[in-house]
Amino acid sequence: MTDFSVDTIVEKTRMDPEHARARLASMSPQNRILSSEEVAYLALALVSDEALGINGQSINLDGGLVTN
Repeated sequence: MTDFSVDTIVEKTRMDPEHARARLASMSPQNRILSSEEVAYLALALVSDEALGINGQSINLDGGLVTN
């Protein structure tokens, strides 16, 4: 998904890919793009027995962008 976003930015703005990726990272409070491993860790946590009580929730994995 990130690569698609970078490609779209490059296509629409003619910005070089490295600069486009840096701009995306700068939008995060952590000043980085989350890794696919971080997404996988959340998915594994949600399918574990410890998450049996979680149902019908929206979870923002956004590096702290949404704080509510």
